[in-house]
Amino acid sequence: MSTVMEVIQAVHCGMEVLAVSAITNNNDPDNYVPAPIESVIASAEKAGPVIAELFRGVLESI
Repeated sequence: MSTVMEVIQAVHCGMEVLAVSAITNNNDPDNYVPAPIESVIASAEKAGPVIAELFRGVLESI
């Protein structure tokens, strides 16, 4: 969730920004159930290669 604050600061410093985030758990505020850490880690491990491929493609196109 820090991505927003980091982007605001970077733009304030005159930087161009490309941000990518992986959502590793969701939260229904009306029906809160804590996310097991194993589930969060599994989601992050699944997203990692996808994000790496995305960045690879972006960097190759620059």
